Amino acid sequence: MPTQLTIHLRPGASDGFVEASADVSCRGFGGRTRFTIARRDLEAFARDVAALERGDANVAQLIGGWDAVAERLRLSVTRAGATGEFTARVRVADIGARADQWDRAETQFVCAGDALDAFVVSLTSGKAHDARLAGDPESTA
Repeated sequence: MPTQLTIHLRPGASDGFVEASADVSCRGFGGRTRFTIARRDLEAFARDVAALERGDANVAQLIGGWDAVAERLRLSVTRAGATGEFTARVRVADIGARADQWDRAETQFVCAGDALDAFVVSLTSGKAHDARLAGDPESTA
């Protein structure tokens, strides 16, 4: 069963922002969160991924939402050796049952370059839709 990160994008209160929710599932567990993110942050992530693919950067990172206690989403992408694949590390957090409690889910998986490219295009298309990144949680590439 592949691991999957899905980011659901909907129009925000202004043209410069997007309302988002993120779901991650891996090995029978999952996590979900909601946040607002600036379109410029999605575009910066796309530029960072392009630099990573060219070998001009070591990491591309997308951070979504920020509360006084925790980030709602952190996605870090690095090269998975010399394989042409990438390692995605995902952490989602949301307020738990109590106001002072946070529920977190963290996982990592290896994904193909074309899957990462399709994910980035989907994130930056400017339309309300879902962006999905799937991969193999068992790969050690």
